[in-house]
Amino acid sequence: MKKYIGLVLLFTFMQLSAAVSFDGVDDVIECGAQNQLDDLSALTVIVWANFVDSGENTYGTYLAKSTAGVDGWYVDLNADMPRFVYVDSPCCLVRRSVAATTDYGKWTRYLTTWDGSTTAANVHILLDGTETTYNQTSNGTTLPSDAAANLYIGNRSNTANTSNGDIACVAIWEGVLDSSSIATLTTSPCRTALKIRGDIIRFYAELDGGRDGAASSSIINLVDGSTCTATNSPTARAASIAR
Repeated sequence: MKKYIGLVLLFTFMQLSAAVSFDGVDDVIECGAQNQLDDLSALTVIVWANFVDSGENTYGTYLAKSTAGVDGWYVDLNADMPRFVYVDSPCCLVRRSVAATTDYGKWTRYLTTWDGSTTAANVHILLDGTETTYNQTSNGTTLPSDAAANLYIGNRSNTANTSNGDIACVAIWEGVLDSSSIATLTTSPCRTALKIRGDIIRFYAELDGGRDGAASSSIINLVDGSTCTATNSPTARAASIAR
């Protein structure tokens, strides 16, 4: 009997969790300057998401600290290929996974690390803890400051690269997490992130407040209490992913 009660409680817990559903057209969550993320010396980002396809214009961007085409970094699904880009001149530092890496229609932990250098091979992209193989590894040159760029979830600053699907949680650290921390993150619920390297975690947000309908107007970074704003009416929905 205890076994069945436990299963019921787990199922209920998962069903009560929530996400924001992005429409693949123009939805975005804008998080403002987030100055604690300016010019990070290194980076680990993780996004818990369930995407339908590669998104608007096949460049569905799930997280960006970037002014489109000018500066900063973003992670996206480039025609089904998870990708990290840091915009510089004349173009970009790029690491891109092979096609058909993404398993659409299921909850996936998209994790990317970058050591802050111009060497693209030092970017690593993992899906549910397994590193992808790559078909593009292009080094950067001089990486410009991203201090002027805001943070966006589910899109970029131009709102022309909208994700298509659900995003439940986002976390960012200043540094490359070790393999033990990554293994924990990629097999655990969202809020585990708050227990990983508290000295260097810079951003953690759970998308939405747990109700179906309009997304919360104020999504909170639980690290420092700053807020993000949903624009163009992304919708909140119950999501079967544990917090």
